[in-house]
Amino acid sequence: MKPTIFEINTFDTSYASYIRSRAMRDFLLAEKYPVIYSEANYQPEINSSQLRRNGARTIKNSYKYSLTPLKIAKTVRGYCSRYFFLKMCENYNKNHSFTPLNITQTNSLFGFTTATTKRLFYVLTLKYEVLFLHQLSILTAPLILVAKLKGKKIIIDWDDLASSVQSTSFRSWLGRMAEQPFVVRKADLILSHNPLIIAEAKKLSKTPVEYVTQGINTQRFNIKRYQKYSSGLKNKLKIAGKNVLIYAVSFNTGGVSDLDIILKAMKIVERKDPNIILLVLGGGPLLRKYQKQESANVQFLGLIPHNDIPKYLSLADAGLVFMRNNLGNRMKMSLKTLEYLSMPIPVVGHLVGGTQKAVGKYIVESGKTSISLANVILQSIKKPIRIQPVCREYIINNFGKEVMRRQFLEALSKLI
Repeated sequence: MKPTIFEINTFDTSYASYIRSRAMRDFLLAEKYPVIYSEANYQPEINSSQLRRNGARTIKNSYKYSLTPLKIAKTVRGYCSRYFFLKMCENYNKNHSFTPLNITQTNSLFGFTTATTKRLFYVLTLKYEVLFLHQLSILTAPLILVAKLKGKKIIIDWDDLASSVQSTSFRSWLGRMAEQPFVVRKADLILSHNPLIIAEAKKLSKTPVEYVTQGINTQRFNIKRYQKYSSGLKNKLKIAGKNVLIYAVSFNTGGVSDLDIILKAMKIVERKDPNIILLVLGGGPLLRKYQKQESANVQFLGLIPHNDIPKYLSLADAGLVFMRNNLGNRMKMSLKTLEYLSMPIPVVGHLVGGTQKAVGKYIVESGKTSISLANVILQSIKKPIRIQPVCREYIINNFGKEVMRRQFLEALSKLI
């Protein structure tokens, strides 16, 4: 019998990490692994064909076995002892391959602390054999230490250097505490999609480290599926006849770290060509702050379901990306850039680090300033960029979902 894997993503769907964590969860379910999947502010994916194919079931928040302490307390009232609760979880896991575990998490120090405490409770008490964590941060480091005390195997999918994208020096310090060799060495397997993170992990520990690419759903991110609908969507957004730029971003501290350059460039662009507009896709705790800056040429559309993002990309004359040359950006792999290139649509901007090495030759590169970015945008609209099929083929062969599945399962086989 295959071991039960407790997979935890400490962020919600306003962070792009859920795309990767859910994809890996679905790979595990397809291979018949029992999975307990935890995500912050998780909502049941009722329409997920992948989960239906695997015979998995979700638990709605209103369902009487909803796995949150408050819901269970209300359901079983005075009979909700710790023993009964754990037995209920164990019985559910025996009958179903997939158990979703929602952790309510607000965007505050108190909210993150409370959510981490809840996760510690589950890591300490639930029955599983492998703890699978997404990201190495102050939110996951305590879980690693507790699981290791229990003698569990630990997998870390290390996405980026969390300490380098924090809003305060105190949070950066907390992040660095999580990235210490003492913590990293507790893992039994480390996965990453960025060669620079892999090099960092090997420097800190002798733990096996495996490359697992970003898994782009290249069938969905294919412009041919959406071109016939683009005129209708343009009319709905009242942008018919406009030159359209797209910028996808998560509105959190790390996600918006370079958005100021994009917005400064757009101020220059709109003065020289008011027919060019920018659609900003994405949600998160900082969205409202930026929506106050909305103008006739810059529209913030909010959180778009990931499955619908290709519809909006199909409207674009170009997709924008900009990465300052700092440690945080060098340690990232830009998901939006890979999705732009999978469509494919022209990509304009500035890349650094692992992203630049991977796909730099397929974009129209600007300089390091907003003025340079604005000039390249104007040139690209004036003389449209020709996209070559080799661009999409490269993404399929190196960053496609099937490539990710194969690499992930091969890495997993070395531990389990």
